[in-house]
Amino acid sequence: MWMENEIGVLIAKLDGLTWGFRIEKLSERGCAPVWEVFYISPIDKVWRREKNDSLITALEDSVLLIERQRDGIVTAFDTQSLDENLMIETSHSI
Repeated sequence: MWMENEIGVLIAKLDGLTWGFRIEKLSERGCAPVWEVFYISPIDKVWRREKNDSLITALEDSVLLIERQRDGIVTAFDTQSLDENLMIETSHSI
């Protein structure tokens, strides 16, 4: 039950910090699922993605990055946009 509460708190935080977000669960038969959190940051108005085997970690990473951007700890130049992230991922899989 505590995990459900933690997920709910993280989703509420993400909802308050972003202009919009989407959560996807990717899985293939016989493989562990991978969670992706897509969100649009109000700081730089760019779609970003956090990906992890753990939903909680993907949500935590998303919230942490937005809070760090908001507080000026990281800038848009310190992070990758969704397009850059996908391009890097695609180039590694070729």
